[in-house]
Amino acid sequence: MSFTLTCPECRALLKFKKPVIDSTKVKCSACKAKFYAGKSKKPMAAVAGGVAESDPAAAPLVEPAPLVEAEPAPAARPKRIRIKKVEQKPLPKWVIPVAVAGLVGITLAGIYFGQKNPPPPEIAPVSLAELQAQRPAGNSKAFLRPTRPAVGTDAFLVDVSQARRPDELVGTWEVLDGKPCTLQLEKDGLVRVRGEFLDTGPALDFSTTWFLMKTDGVSYDLEFGPEPLRASNHRVSFRLESNGQLRLLKYAHGTNLSVAPRVLKKQAPPQ
Repeated sequence: MSFTLTCPECRALLKFKKPVIDSTKVKCSACKAKFYAGKSKKPMAAVAGGVAESDPAAAPLVEPAPLVEAEPAPAARPKRIRIKKVEQKPLPKWVIPVAVAGLVGITLAGIYFGQKNPPPPEIAPVSLAELQAQRPAGNSKAFLRPTRPAVGTDAFLVDVSQARRPDELVGTWEVLDGKPCTLQLEKDGLVRVRGEFLDTGPALDFSTTWFLMKTDGVSYDLEFGPEPLRASNHRVSFRLESNGQLRLLKYAHGTNLSVAPRVLKKQAPPQ
């Protein structure tokens, strides 16, 4: 049993072995026109025994061309990827020696910087009283010189074995001009400071130890504190006049500084 369909363009009779529906897209084998089966001008009719039922008013039948099955298109060949070979140029002759020398240098540098420095020798701390007990008798004009700091402390060991406290400075000194200020220097190293020696800040009133840091016989640089060369010490500079009076040139403590010249006169010892 076969099915026929009339082409709406050339009125050719088309035969189908399988049933078609209205939405089936058909191509005429005579005029190559494409159309849907539902738009055909002649309704489909079943053909029995190879003879189709046709409309007497229809145009003469045209035998359809035999259906030729199209051959499948050959499969596309994969594109060949051409890989360009890059020729490797030989390295210059100096590359290997330079690389070896750099590797040796890096190794030696790592060994050198990886070594730890030897620990500093331990220095037994010595108190200021022990150093003063070792001081020889007599006056010496040698200055105090700082030595290596003690291990584990922030103080300096100062060789005070040759330090001296000049007799011309020992006594009680009083400022002649300005506000009353007194400075008492004892032979054993005790000092008492009272008065406004600084331009700013409150009046001073304390007792501590005094040290001669530098002198040329006329000018004297002193420090007031528990130990010499401390940042918290009071630093004083004097000049001994020919009349036996002291001229205060500088008084410094921390950030406070006084450079106003003052004259001090030694008081007579009590009877």
